[in-house]
Amino acid sequence: FFFKQKTAYEMLRSLVGSEMCIRDSNYIGYFQAFPNINAIIPTAQHVYVISTNFRKEKSVIKLTEKDNIFKMQTFFSRQFYDIALRFAKNQGYDRSLLAEIQRLHGDYYYTRGDFENAVRHYKETAGFIEPSYIVRKFLDISQIDYLVTYLEDLHTRKLDDKKIADENHTALLLNCYVKQKAIDKLDHFLSTNTCESDLFDTETAVKVCREKGYLDLAIKLAFQCRAHDQYLRIIIENKHDYKKALEYLRYSMGVRGKIKYMLEFGEMLMKNEPELTTEMLIYLVSLNNLANERNGSVMLNFNRTCLLYTSPSPRDS
Repeated sequence: FFFKQKTAYEMLRSLVGSEMCIRDSNYIGYFQAFPNINAIIPTAQHVYVISTNFRKEKSVIKLTEKDNIFKMQTFFSRQFYDIALRFAKNQGYDRSLLAEIQRLHGDYYYTRGDFENAVRHYKETAGFIEPSYIVRKFLDISQIDYLVTYLEDLHTRKLDDKKIADENHTALLLNCYVKQKAIDKLDHFLSTNTCESDLFDTETAVKVCREKGYLDLAIKLAFQCRAHDQYLRIIIENKHDYKKALEYLRYSMGVRGKIKYMLEFGEMLMKNEPELTTEMLIYLVSLNNLANERNGSVMLNFNRTCLLYTSPSPRDS
């Protein structure tokens, strides 16, 4: 048994005599039935109970308080995690122990399939328990909602004024949004945050945004991640902004990239923006003339293509 000084002593009459109950906060530290209690004498280290049995014989029982380690072990062995947490807070234990209690409580619910309550406690471990410990538990697609709840909360928390979530946690959260097709959440998050991790599946994100009609977000993602192919396809095929496509081609990539996409989209660009496209072709041909011999075969094929785009048709001659 164990108890704390300055706690409540309750004496209840029963059919067989008296019951003594020592309460501390919300748990019972000691309970014992006696035939009859004559007196309770608390001292600095002990509590003495004087009682009389049915034969009128008196006895003295000395109750000694257990140390805090024993108390915590008892709480854990009985899975009284709420009580353990309150006790630890009252004793002024450091935050790392409080986080460990929350982890154990989360594990308790997780093993019973109560993922909602598990996440509720796992969130309180941020900054002290490695996030990967929790993340691994919810990687199954059927539990993605719980993973999102945990990661969203992780992004709101700080430890010593430093953000706890790193770029990999951000990438994982964004990938979850994409899998959920929760584009509104993705858009809202990216309006105030960025993601520079290679783990973020930009290609899939842009594809889903494009399918859902979030073209501006798809363009923004493709531009930020320098996904040239996806950016140009949306600008040309969905937005029909040929002038912007030509501007992007001119200033956002190297020579080989310019040539690659002019070969792919040049005919459509020429049809809709002939003057600007012609200027671009002339610009690229001039680069060709300055290119070294190593790039000659590529540039030569491009020059022949340029002639097809710019030469007049038989009807025009």
